[in-house]
Amino acid sequence: RYDVHWSLSDWKYSGTAMIIRKGLKVKEIRHSFPGEENCHDSEGRLSSAVVEGITIWTTYVPNSGWTPTSRHRRKAFDQRVRNGLLNMGSKPLIWVGDLNVCREKIDASHMNYFREYIYTVDSKLKKAADPIDRGQPGVIPSEQIRFRALLIDFNLVDAYRIKHPTPDRARDFTWRGSPPTGPKIPRYYGKGMRIDYTLVSSDLRSKIVSADTLGMGEERLGFMGSDHC
Repeated sequence: RYDVHWSLSDWKYSGTAMIIRKGLKVKEIRHSFPGEENCHDSEGRLSSAVVEGITIWTTYVPNSGWTPTSRHRRKAFDQRVRNGLLNMGSKPLIWVGDLNVCREKIDASHMNYFREYIYTVDSKLKKAADPIDRGQPGVIPSEQIRFRALLIDFNLVDAYRIKHPTPDRARDFTWRGSPPTGPKIPRYYGKGMRIDYTLVSSDLRSKIVSADTLGMGEERLGFMGSDHC
């Protein structure tokens, strides 16, 4: 019933896939952003296809991490995304996946914890010199600013928030910390972020039928073994 198109990593754990229903008109399967010469992203972080005339991206965006090197890597990836969108022009797009960033304050369960208190919890973490680059990956102000700018500059809308404009702390968060398995309470238990998205070209907004999460709650019901749903 479906065809599967994989984009595998040359190393470690990253990779993406597209599962497309048989019978749909599919073309231009690729694993790099528009305008890039490489035929395959070495970390498998992008799969794309044109399905029935609509470009679909699925991405696994790198986590910003805690070091200057990892954060520079994330900024470079964000620039690749921007360049890819520029090279697409006005073609309709559906962009899904783990984008590793909260769009707004309401998309994080404990913003003050993620932004400030985390440095008290773990004294090994070093604050960036510039406040705009501080905080837990996912809520770093600079990465949020870049993300919101993409939505504005390329007329992309957030399908989930269109269908669920009222915050729902039970269902909104697509990443959640691990529940306890013993007497010790894990650092991120009860905390979550909405960092996985379906973004849609504004011209397709009227076509959005539904956008939902599969899991819910701090016990991660429906997460099926993952920390994302």
